[in-house]
Amino acid sequence: MRNAAFKARVYRASLALSEVVDSSFLFPNLQERPDVQAVLGPRRDSIRALIPELLAAQQSKDTGRWDRAMDKAASHWDAIYKAYVETTRTNAGRDRVEQVVRMLLGKHEE
Repeated sequence: MRNAAFKARVYRASLALSEVVDSSFLFPNLQERPDVQAVLGPRRDSIRALIPELLAAQQSKDTGRWDRAMDKAASHWDAIYKAYVETTRTNAGRDRVEQVVRMLLGKHEE
């Protein structure tokens, strides 16, 4: 990939897309909590709306448009991740969430 910042953005956007493709993929117990659901519903809707934008940008080879859509997807993931972390009830639970996400973001060597 181009550089570390680009790689991080693509990974975060990929996790955002995974939220709409397989909504039970990450932390199924956490996503049942009302505080998390309040974040997930609108964010997932916004991510779904980005899919046609990403496809159109890819088909037209418009890297600027694609980058902007990926930035939006990554920022949606950031908000979802924050909701997951903030609603864990124990430090051990928070550590598990952070560890899983760190691995999914390609940071398992850290």
